[in-house]
Amino acid sequence: MRRDLESREADDTPSNFSRSGAISLKSESIGANLRANEDRRPGKEAYLLREEARVFRLGDVGQNRGEPHKEGHIRLPKGKVAEREENPSFELSGKLPDSIGNLKSLTILNLGECNLSGTIPSSISNLSQLQRLDLSINSFNGPLPTNLGNLKKLTVLYLYGNEFIGDLPRLLRNLTQLEELHLSYCNFDSQILNSVTNLVKLKKLLLSDSSFVGQVPSSLGNLTRLEDLELSSNRFNGELPSSLGNLTKLKRFDLSQNSFSGHIPFSLGNLMQLEDLDLSWNSFSGEIPPTLGNLRQLGLLRLSYNVLTGDFPLSLANLNRLSVLDLSCNQLTKLFDPSNALEKLAGLTSLDLSNNSIAGAIPSSLFRIPLLEELRLDQNQLTSLEYDNISSSSLWSLDLRFNNLTIEFSIFSELSHLSCLYLSHNNISMPNEGVNVTFPKFSVLELSSSNIKRFPDFLKTQDELAHLDLSNNKISGKIPKWFWTIGKSFMSELYLSDNFIDGWEESPSVTPWETWRLLDLHANNLTGAVDPILCKIGLLVLDLSKNRLNGTVPQCFGNSSELVVLHLQDNNFHGNLSNNMFTEYGCEIFKALDLSHNHLQGKVPQSLIKCQKLELLNLGYNQMSDVFPSWLQNLPNLRVLMLVSYKFHGPIWSPNKPLAFAELQILDLSFNHFSGLLPSEFFKNWTSMAKAPSDQEPYTTFLNTYLPAMGGISYDEPVTVIDLGNELAYSKILPILVCIDLSNNRFRGEIPRSLGNLRSLVALNLSSNNFSGPIPSSLGQLTELESLDLSTNKLSSRIPQELTELTFLQYLRHCSLR
Repeated sequence: MRRDLESREADDTPSNFSRSGAISLKSESIGANLRANEDRRPGKEAYLLREEARVFRLGDVGQNRGEPHKEGHIRLPKGKVAEREENPSFELSGKLPDSIGNLKSLTILNLGECNLSGTIPSSISNLSQLQRLDLSINSFNGPLPTNLGNLKKLTVLYLYGNEFIGDLPRLLRNLTQLEELHLSYCNFDSQILNSVTNLVKLKKLLLSDSSFVGQVPSSLGNLTRLEDLELSSNRFNGELPSSLGNLTKLKRFDLSQNSFSGHIPFSLGNLMQLEDLDLSWNSFSGEIPPTLGNLRQLGLLRLSYNVLTGDFPLSLANLNRLSVLDLSCNQLTKLFDPSNALEKLAGLTSLDLSNNSIAGAIPSSLFRIPLLEELRLDQNQLTSLEYDNISSSSLWSLDLRFNNLTIEFSIFSELSHLSCLYLSHNNISMPNEGVNVTFPKFSVLELSSSNIKRFPDFLKTQDELAHLDLSNNKISGKIPKWFWTIGKSFMSELYLSDNFIDGWEESPSVTPWETWRLLDLHANNLTGAVDPILCKIGLLVLDLSKNRLNGTVPQCFGNSSELVVLHLQDNNFHGNLSNNMFTEYGCEIFKALDLSHNHLQGKVPQSLIKCQKLELLNLGYNQMSDVFPSWLQNLPNLRVLMLVSYKFHGPIWSPNKPLAFAELQILDLSFNHFSGLLPSEFFKNWTSMAKAPSDQEPYTTFLNTYLPAMGGISYDEPVTVIDLGNELAYSKILPILVCIDLSNNRFRGEIPRSLGNLRSLVALNLSSNNFSGPIPSSLGQLTELESLDLSTNKLSSRIPQELTELTFLQYLRHCSLR
């Protein structure tokens, strides 16, 4: 959060505040005795610069006057002069002392971003002359002093970026001289807006991301001096009053990420000085008011993620200063009519109309907007593109994915600066082989699900490609030899999955691309052994699953120091996994290993313990025979463990080796020969499953951890879970997917009561075992449970009343229990 605040610091600072990270002391009786300030007369400003600082403790402010101080302590002889000792540098830290109230002549107090903590002392209300107070970006907590309202001369109050809580209304009512109020990024939980409507001198009202609630009162329209109104990322709701049209001096208006509803008021068209308008991520409905076309100063307009309907209003073509226009994720049905009106948007650089219901043809006038750089029309119902005079000297990113387009790829040759082109899920016709067409140099090219039947020839000249997606097409045969020359030193991600590729004409003798990080060839017709070159090219992600590869799993994969994700499932690999396959150096960043659905034998290699960052391990549906590898609990990040098979056996719990899978989110040991008791202590230390769902961290493996740091590589981690008898493939494991499946084994004894502590469980399957005794009533604590199967056991008694109160439970199988 601090970086977000720092990026806004310059905009949110009063013009005469010192923003060097300083404490600024200014009054008639407080001066400076600093080496950098030769004039020591009272009445001058003292800037105690933290850039020069090492230690500056506030605990002695106003105390022990006249006594010698060390390490840059501040002393106030006779309460008039702020003086520091010989130490040339110091910084602020610690708590704000009660003695701050002794500085009664202070008019400016700026302690922004000073690493201060604790509560604000009530003595601060003694600073009756204070006009500007900045305590932003610290670690203050607790409620604000109720007597802060005594500072009636305050014109600027900045408290953002702290951990304050509590109610604010009474405190604010008396601060009638306020011109700037910034309370963003705190934990306030109150209906604040009714309490600020009497602060008629306000120019800035910044309340983002602070859990404020309630509706916008019509009286907010009385704050006619407002220039900046930001209420984003709160819990405001209801309809907007038309009185907001009275705020004619507004330049920035941000209501994004709330729960506002109803129509956007036509009166917003009165805000003629508005430069930024953001109403995104709400529930506004109806048509976009044509009056928004009056806002001729507008540079940014975001109305995305609402329920807006109708046509794209023609009046928006009047906004010739508009730079960013985002109307995505609504229910708009039509572009401008007449379509050439788009050309009037002379300043537009970014246009996003994605995820609407826009049908028909894409007008060629879109490509004649002179400064347009980014155009998104993906996820609509567009069927064609007007071909006449398509050219642009500025457009570098074009997204037309997920439409019903039937277009010739050659038309994009006219867009000379195009770098990122997204055409997936359309019907694309490639130039015939041998046809000479010059295309722009692409860096990103996505052509998945586009009915392509061969490797396009034009790729031979694409020497700047970094990301290429040809997945889910009809490409057959072998990868041509020339393919390894595209992209030169740029290629990073290559997606060729779901085709009919059966190999390559010639395997490269050396790594084709030093920057290569991802290769996805799953669901093709690859046969034979894995090419050894794949162990040497420094990949982070390798997916060869769902092919017909055979032989043994190459041991070199366990020695790859760069591999993060390895998917070899659904092939014909056989033999044992070498117990020395994984080395500490080789798998130090390994996060996901899936070898399921092969013909592997032997035991789980104990060298896996060296892969300390492993999050997903799936060895299911093989022919491995082993006892339960309890040593896997020593993998501190393991989230998914799947050993579905027919030959694992023995107990999975020992009183001498209690299990503690702290981060486990999915456990599937079904269809084995595991036996013995599951005592209540078994699940005692499974802390991740015991968390409330709101406290769960999403399992996204490398998605949000390692790979983004390596250049933003994206890859969905597929996991298949058997639920309600069906195999469900999940592309990511989210917090809501927390499952235990111990079915079809030989467990006996009572069902552990401690299962009731695993509050995040969504699915629990204990069927087809030898469990006996009553169903524990503690299962009624599993409030997220959707699927529970206890059938084919030897359970007695009735179904506990507590289970009938599980509101999310959709499937309960229990075999005749009542």
